[in-house]
Amino acid sequence: MIRDIIVDTGHGRMARRIFSLIVMLGVTTTAWADIPSRDCRKGKTPEDIIAACTSDLKQPTSDFNRGAALNDRAKAYDALGMSDKAKADYDQAVVLAPVFTTWFNRGQFLIDTGLFDAAANDLSKAIAFYDAQPPHGHGDVTEAQYLEAHFQRGEARRRGGHYAEAVADYSLVIAAQPRNDVAFTQRAFAYSHLGQLDNDIADLTRVIALTKPDAFTLYNRGLAYTRKGDNAHALADFSDAIERAPSLATAYVARGGVPEHMGRRDKALADYHKAAQIDPRLESATVALARLDRK
Repeated sequence: MIRDIIVDTGHGRMARRIFSLIVMLGVTTTAWADIPSRDCRKGKTPEDIIAACTSDLKQPTSDFNRGAALNDRAKAYDALGMSDKAKADYDQAVVLAPVFTTWFNRGQFLIDTGLFDAAANDLSKAIAFYDAQPPHGHGDVTEAQYLEAHFQRGEARRRGGHYAEAVADYSLVIAAQPRNDVAFTQRAFAYSHLGQLDNDIADLTRVIALTKPDAFTLYNRGLAYTRKGDNAHALADFSDAIERAPSLATAYVARGGVPEHMGRRDKALADYHKAAQIDPRLESATVALARLDRK
């Protein structure tokens, strides 16, 4: 079975909102710098930004960057969970100012709304915009933000089922940031879906080397070892995961599956019962117990 992502990678919806509000609102490309902005982004809260940008956008003059103001207001709407208003502003922003920032921000927004192919398309446009600029002509868009666009496109591609393309994006990030454990983790998930278990295990092993061993990485590597038929390494990883997180019920189910496959019913039952005790609603534990009861 292909595993689900069960780790918090730090690149979730809230992290993206914080990143976009604090960092991306401050980005000004050379294309934007030609037109002064009223800087409604200076509001201290999303509500302040919305009020200021709305006031600016109501002015009849066009002597400021309306695309930037719409982008700023869209980010504030998104931070407040007002998705319909955010999308409307993003759509206008990319028309008025089709630059790295607007494509990047709408791409992340589309990931949050589950439109992964559309998100990958927007992030591709952000990347292409950056790539098309002459050397030293990227304005305030940094290489780190460019790499973040590749990472987010990898996320959109992976979640949209385009695993090989996702690997390419993660690999570009890893080449530039060889200690980026999040990129290694996400590339491992893509490799898992591609059935490239050796690469999957290698990336998770790298994560363990970069950070202190954590239960979720060990659990996921154990699943990869299980799929390879490497019972000894799988048992070791599941046991290590349980030692670090004794309440991780899914690890008991996974560990129980190894002795069950080897015909060691009692050991399997012990782990399945423990999982059910920790989480009585865990379907995989219930199914496993029912399966052994029939044997």
